[in-house]
Amino acid sequence: MAAELMTNPTTTRHLQQTVFTSGDEPLAKQAVATLLRQLGWRDILDLDPIHTARATEMLLRMWIDVYKALNIDHFGFKVVRDDTLEPDQAT
Repeated sequence: MAAELMTNPTTTRHLQQTVFTSGDEPLAKQAVATLLRQLGWRDILDLDPIHTARATEMLLRMWIDVYKALNIDHFGFKVVRDDTLEPDQAT
């Protein structure tokens, strides 16, 4: 995401994008989630162990391609969940 969106996610006018967290220290992740909520983030997805941070780093390639296609940097990615499914039905 663009730097401005990191500190002010409400600058996009539409659906709030998803921000991802990863880590092995529960207290540190709680502190980060608190800070993110204070900044305005509402969709915080904890991917859990630190090794999942690698996937979010690889998302940069997709961000660059979307940036080139749209010619704007004020966009984000949104994970859309279907909360009506039972956990064993969701894939």
